[in-house]
Amino acid sequence: RELSSAFGPNTTIEAWTGPTGSSKDFELIGSCVEVKSRRVAAKPFVAISSENQLADVEGSRLFLRVVNVASAVLPEGQSLHDHVGITAEVFKEDGAAFDAWEEALYSRGYDPENDYDDRRWLLGSAANYEATEGFPRISLPLLTGVEDVRYSIALDACERFKVGGDMIDIIRNGLENE
Repeated sequence: RELSSAFGPNTTIEAWTGPTGSSKDFELIGSCVEVKSRRVAAKPFVAISSENQLADVEGSRLFLRVVNVASAVLPEGQSLHDHVGITAEVFKEDGAAFDAWEEALYSRGYDPENDYDDRRWLLGSAANYEATEGFPRISLPLLTGVEDVRYSIALDACERFKVGGDMIDIIRNGLENE
């Protein structure tokens, strides 16, 4: 939703490559963004599901966005259906973008008939990090015979890579300078 308000629905849906099997969630000109959510009360780690998720992309800056969420069976917060509905409003203005968004959403297993209403989600703060030299991640290429790597990153080890300022502005500047 943030990317769409900054760049419009068409750019956003084109950039959302995660549902297509890409290793990055969003790929824009000059920037890639991997998004992770973590429960507020969980240990301060994020799970990285492949060796390529935080791998460098030539000519692009790589960002990790970590969103804190709280989950409860309470009247506060929003259900998954609520979040999908709010996001649908962002894309409904553009028929092609909406169709692409809906197709991507369903391809990842969202089922509007499923009863997701018992669990409520509260979105909390988000932190943005830039994966530059020294960022805690697995380096490529992997040794021969090592494949399908999954690992966790301690968020305290990412602190010195925290992005100062608005990540959307940094991405926008990258797009304007290409």
